[in-house]
Amino acid sequence: MTASDIHSIESLDTVSMELSSRCNLRCRMCSHHTNTRPVISMSLDQFKLIIDKLMKTRIRNLFLNMSEPFMNKSIFMMISYAKRNGFSVFISTNGQLLTPTHMQNIIKTGVEVLKFSIEGYTPEVYKRIRVGGDFENLVRNVYMMKELRDQSGSPLRIRISTIMMKENEDIVEFIKFWGPYCDEIECTTITNHIGLVDNKKISLSPAWKNRRSCPQIKPYREINILANGDMVICCIDFHGRCILGNLLTQEIDEIWNSPKITEIRQKAYSDETLDLDPCRECFIADYSNIFQGNIQHIVNVIHETVKNNMWDTLEHIKYIGNTGAACSRCGKPVHISFAGYCLSCIENK
Repeated sequence: MTASDIHSIESLDTVSMELSSRCNLRCRMCSHHTNTRPVISMSLDQFKLIIDKLMKTRIRNLFLNMSEPFMNKSIFMMISYAKRNGFSVFISTNGQLLTPTHMQNIIKTGVEVLKFSIEGYTPEVYKRIRVGGDFENLVRNVYMMKELRDQSGSPLRIRISTIMMKENEDIVEFIKFWGPYCDEIECTTITNHIGLVDNKKISLSPAWKNRRSCPQIKPYREINILANGDMVICCIDFHGRCILGNLLTQEIDEIWNSPKITEIRQKAYSDETLDLDPCRECFIADYSNIFQGNIQHIVNVIHETVKNNMWDTLEHIKYIGNTGAACSRCGKPVHISFAGYCLSCIENK
């Protein structure tokens, strides 16, 4: 998308939605527990109203995140309604609240991707970061979810996401532990959550500088809806500091074409987001050089049938980035190298 497209609602393809303003954990890198908004859950009728309005656009990707989606007891009725209307559904969860019934419903409703947000591969590290979480419960739930998925033949993809920080920087051991339980692993670097939680002291980066264009609103392909219907600037603004409108009382094109969001889009494409609240306090785009080109990437991981071939090469895992590097065996472009090889060649070794 170019700057000339920023006014077109046709550029949107994803809605990130908060089903409840509550979360069951108090993670040390997250500011959600300082939220002063009313504790509410979106009702099924409100959800349907929003989906009906989104049907007038090209948006067909529904991302349930911004808090813990399983805090809303109507979640599967919501998912079913979205699926009947042609939406693909992506869920992000800390995994603590999953029950066997939840897992069966994830399969039955046809959820495309289930992402577990996890830090650490030992109880000690996990509990220090994911405060209030139970590591053994999490491992059991992730394992059961994969077993049920495999037995059912469902196309559900299971993703594990981790935020790299001090105490959690050993990505090789992390992949070794969690790899057999998922299809892919996502590694991201830490942010300071719009100034409400200062994460610089636990960042791997020695200095946050070289501010770059915000990946949340440039390109602008996603809208973000809080549990009360408020549309906010990005998925990190779950405190509602920059409310653009409300989809329960307004139409999406009315919000999208308002002077406020027009100014935001223009500033994003002019790299002037430091003038915006809460962008001026956000460091999601501020990393040291060691993270340039390494904000977010997918690491294909080890499946049970090939893991024995992987253990010897995992210590040589390397993120290549967009450098044009090729696999030493098949010659195909690679972004993640396992001792010089791509994952497919390792699997077939």
